[in-house]
Amino acid sequence: MITMIVNVTNRAKTQTNFGVFDKNGREVGMQVNMSEFDVVPAQGDTGWSDRELGHYFYCNVQTTRNNIPFGACQPENSFKTETERDAYISNRVTEGHKNAMKKFK
Repeated sequence: MITMIVNVTNRAKTQTNFGVFDKNGREVGMQVNMSEFDVVPAQGDTGWSDRELGHYFYCNVQTTRNNIPFGACQPENSFKTETERDAYISNRVTEGHKNAMKKFK
């Protein structure tokens, strides 16, 4: 079935800084973008998503330097529950913090 994404809501954008700096003096951190959307049947052949129908919780977690996205683009992720998304974000930020402390301390 061809589906499409509708009802996208921009819910939140957060920045977490880790209190460490790279060799250029930029503060290392992570930015999290979150939103929600619905997947519905497409009208005719105009859809492009192959996701299952339903409501999704989206996030993108990106490394930053001085609050500006830095490095390779990270994959976008969507989850069927808010709890799953929040656990993913928590894990990514925790791992990012550990890596930054190891690399820049």
